[in-house]
Amino acid sequence: DIQIVDTRVQEEYAIEHIPAAVNLPVENTFDVHGNRSRIASLDKIRRTFGDLGLKKSSHIVVYDDGQLKDASHVFWVMETYGHKPVSVLEGGIVAWKNSNLKLSKSMPSITQSIYTPNIIPRSLSTLLTTRLAIENEHVAIVDSRSKDEYDGKYSKAKNKGHIPKAINIPRDLNLLPTDGTFKLKTKE
Repeated sequence: DIQIVDTRVQEEYAIEHIPAAVNLPVENTFDVHGNRSRIASLDKIRRTFGDLGLKKSSHIVVYDDGQLKDASHVFWVMETYGHKPVSVLEGGIVAWKNSNLKLSKSMPSITQSIYTPNIIPRSLSTLLTTRLAIENEHVAIVDSRSKDEYDGKYSKAKNKGHIPKAINIPRDLNLLPTDGTFKLKTKE
């Protein structure tokens, strides 16, 4: 039982999407005020996922425009709210198209479900747990933003720079710039 979730904006989804995919724009997984720094509430996730007919018993496959940013965020939200298994389609819709696989403009028939999320605390860091992590030599904090954001030269956040002790591993270093697929270590 696999369910496919397209995390792009509704306008892009309407043009073409993977057959049977439902549309869950990544913005719908943030808090009610559109604050991209906060995850949606338990109640909002329950309603949103239920309205899409998602089932806790299904394997969910999420995809985006191929950059993996939005699909990875929805993957994390689903794991944080206790959904397993969930996977990200590497390369997103771009990889799907490049493989000459079928696309659709048809909206799938959705039967609402009763979706009961439960929070998995280890998947969600709070201000307190982050402060404790700074002081714990056995915990690593990874900042996956660009080097310029990490260094404080640029920021979408209110404060520039990075959390003390955080190491910078920019997400783009792990992706091929051509199609957003993961770089694989080659055999020497």
